[in-house]
Amino acid sequence: MTPEIHEIVLNSMSEQVYVRDLEKNLIFINTSAEKLTGCSSTEATDKKCYELFGDEGNTCLNNCPVDRAIRQKAPILHHEGTLRNKYGKIRKMRVSITPISNTYPSGAVVVMQDINDLEKMEKTHVKTLIKLEKEMALRKEMEDELKRKEQFLENVFDSIQDGINVLDTEMNILSANRTMQQLYSHEMPLIGKKCFQVFQNREILCPSCPVMKSFKSGVLEMQRVPFKRPDLPDGVMELYAFPMFDNYGKPTGAVKYLRDITMKDQTERLIRVQRDLGLRLAKSSTFQQVVDAALEALIQIDEVNCAGIYEILPDKGGLRLAGYKNLPNWFVDECLYYAPDTQQVQLIMKGRPIFSTYGQFLSNLHLSDEEIVKKKASGMKAFAMMPIINRDKVIGGMNVASHTSPMFQEFTKYSMESIAMQVGEASERIKDQTLRQELVKKSLQEKEILLREIHHRVKNNMQVISSLIHLQLRNIDDVKTVAAFQETENRVHAMSLVHEILYQSETLSKIDFQAYLEKLVRHLSEMYIENVEITINAGEIVLPMEEAVTCGLIATELISNSLKHAFPNDMKGKLAIEVNMKKNRYSMRISDNGVGFPRKIDWKQSNTLGLRLVRELVRGQLEGDLQLIETEGSLWLIEWEREA
Repeated sequence: MTPEIHEIVLNSMSEQVYVRDLEKNLIFINTSAEKLTGCSSTEATDKKCYELFGDEGNTCLNNCPVDRAIRQKAPILHHEGTLRNKYGKIRKMRVSITPISNTYPSGAVVVMQDINDLEKMEKTHVKTLIKLEKEMALRKEMEDELKRKEQFLENVFDSIQDGINVLDTEMNILSANRTMQQLYSHEMPLIGKKCFQVFQNREILCPSCPVMKSFKSGVLEMQRVPFKRPDLPDGVMELYAFPMFDNYGKPTGAVKYLRDITMKDQTERLIRVQRDLGLRLAKSSTFQQVVDAALEALIQIDEVNCAGIYEILPDKGGLRLAGYKNLPNWFVDECLYYAPDTQQVQLIMKGRPIFSTYGQFLSNLHLSDEEIVKKKASGMKAFAMMPIINRDKVIGGMNVASHTSPMFQEFTKYSMESIAMQVGEASERIKDQTLRQELVKKSLQEKEILLREIHHRVKNNMQVISSLIHLQLRNIDDVKTVAAFQETENRVHAMSLVHEILYQSETLSKIDFQAYLEKLVRHLSEMYIENVEITINAGEIVLPMEEAVTCGLIATELISNSLKHAFPNDMKGKLAIEVNMKKNRYSMRISDNGVGFPRKIDWKQSNTLGLRLVRELVRGQLEGDLQLIETEGSLWLIEWEREA
C-alpha cells in the first residue's frame, strides 16, 4: 500500500491519530487531530507532541505512556489520560499506542478517542442494539407467525381431498398437495414436470386444455376427463382450472383442482341401472323375464363382462343355469348345473358370496393342468358368485366374471349385492303372483262350470215352461187365447235362447248377436208364414247377457208383429234385421215391405201387450229411443248407448 493510500486511510478515521519520533517531534497528524487541536498537519511538524496533545501542566512529560511503549517495544491499549483542545478545554481521552521501530524514523503511532464521545457512542450503540434486538425479536415473531401461517396453509392444502397443483404459464407443476402426490405417486416427483405429461401421458399440450381456456376466459373452467389408476380400472376426474393474473392482467399461472368422482360416477350409474332394472322387473310376469333383465343390468356394472343367473331346482336341490350373457361355451357346458354337495352350492345356500381369482375358480372344477391353461386363454381374471335372497331364504344365485380386474372392487361387490336383492324380491313377487293366478284360475274354472250349469238349468226350466204352454194350447179353442199363449211362448223361447247360447259358448258373459238372431228368426218363421224372405246383418256385434235378453224380447215382438200383420193373404215379402254400432252408439233396424203399420193406431199410446212391452224395454232397460218410420212398409228404429 502506498504512503498516499496510508494517509487517505488515516484521514478517514474519526479517531485522532498522530505519529511522533523518539524525540517527541510530531511527524503526522490526521484530519480528526487537526480539528481537535486547530493545527494543520504541516504546522504540527514543527511542534512537540506534548505541545498539542499534552495534558494540563504537561504532567505527561514525567510519565509519558508513549515513551514507555517505545521502551517496552509493546503497544499500550486503552490508556486513559487528559487533553487540552484548541479551546483550552480539558478532554478525557482513551489512548492506544503502538511503537514503530522497523521503519525510519522510529517512534510511535498514537490513536486517541474522546471518552465522552465514546460514552455517547456506546449509549447510542446500546440504544441501537436494544432497538435492533427489539426489531430482531419482532422480526423473529413475524417470521414465526409467517411460518405458522405457512404451516397452517400447507396443512389445509394437504388436507384437501381434491388433488391440487399450481402451474406456471408453461404448464410446469410448481406445487402439489398430498392428495395429488398420492394420486400420481407413480409419477413422483411431480414438481418441474409438465402437467399434460403427468396427468394425460402426452408430450404436447392437450387440445382442449382447461388451463388455456381459463387464461382466455378469465374465469374458472371445468371438464370431465378419464384418468389412469394404478392397479385399478380407469377412473373419472372433474378438472377445474382457476387462472391467476398480475396487476397488468397478464397470466402468471393457474391453480388446478382434480376431483376423483369415480365413486360418484359409479353410484350415479348404479342408480340408473337399478332404476331401469326396477322398471323392467315391475313389468316382468315370468321368472325368465326377470333373468333377462338382471343379466342386462349386471353387465353394465364396472368390471363385470359376463354373467349368469341360477335357480334352485326343488326336486334335485342344486342350482341350474337359467340364463347367461357373454359366458364362454365351455363355461355353460361345465357349469350348467351345480350339484347340492358342491362347495359352491353349500356356500350359496348359507347365504355366503364367493369371490376369487379366475385361477382359483378353475382349480375348484377339478380340471387337468392342460384344461386350466386352455380355459385361462378366455381372458377372464376374476370370478364371483352371489346368493339371491328374499325373506331370509336363498332362492337362487348369480355368477359374474371380469376380463379387466384380477379381483372385484368393493363397490362392484356392493352393486352385485343390490341387484341380487332386486332380483330376489321380483322373483318372489312373480312366484306369489303365479300362485295367486293359479288359485284365481282354478276358482274361475269352478265358477265357470257352476255358471254354465246354471245357464243350462235355466234353459231347461224355460223349455219346460214353453212345453207346458204348448201343451196347454191343445186344450184351448179360442183363437185370441191361442194367439196370446203363442206370443208368451215366443217370449219365453227368446229368453231361453240366450241361456242356451251362453251354455254352449266359450264365454259366459257375451252373446254373439248374429247367431242369436238367426236362431230366434228360425223359430218365429216356423210358427208363422214361410213366404217371407228374412235377412239378418248383425256383423260381429256381441252384447252382454242382460242387454241381449232385452234386445231379443224387442226383436221377438217386432218380428212377430211383421210376420203376423204385414203380409196378409199369403202375401210374399221381405223382412230385414240390421244391427250396427258406431263408437258407443248402437242401432237395431227391423223393416218390412208389407202393408205398413195401420195409421188409425197410435203406437205410442197403444195398450196392446206387445207394443207396451217394446216401449218399456227400450226406454226402461236400454234407456234408448224408439221410432216408427213409414216407408214402403214399416221400419222400426231402436237406438241406445252403452258406456265403453
